[in-house]
Amino acid sequence: MSFPLVVQDREVVASALSKLAGGSRKLLPEINLDQVLQQAEEYEDSSGGLLEQMFKVNMLLLQTHPFPVVRTKEIMNWGLSEQYQNILNGNYAHFDGVPILAAIEPISKVCPNCDQRANASAATCPACAYSMKGARSVCTACGIKVFSSWQTCPGCGVPLQKEANEAVAA
Repeated sequence: MSFPLVVQDREVVASALSKLAGGSRKLLPEINLDQVLQQAEEYEDSSGGLLEQMFKVNMLLLQTHPFPVVRTKEIMNWGLSEQYQNILNGNYAHFDGVPILAAIEPISKVCPNCDQRANASAATCPACAYSMKGARSVCTACGIKVFSSWQTCPGCGVPLQKEANEAVAA
């Protein structure tokens, strides 16, 4: 959900996502954000039977993200949240100038195929599905190569060990 942080206008992001979901350029002028949000409400509120619930789960099994209409609704809701406003105002935890989020996930892997970053525990790249076997580990905060045995990142000083991160988070 970083796009609303970049654009800083939840409606622009939600509208763009709705249009991407529409598929056809001919339909773009006809896409109405209010109707997309209503569709998301109907999808989430449907209290169909067991068969409908199983169908929903089955459709989402191989998906990496929720359906675009659901994502649109979540972006609109998050844009009104206190968490979003705090981030915009710079009110979030830092550790020596580095956002604490980097300290919580201190090490990332870099895909050997497409160079995209992934969680250190990822078995395959979320961008290209390539195996992360042999992927290099990097500091999430500054991006330099690190080893899992290191206590801190030599580039930015962020703790790389779980125990150190728990102490920072507390």
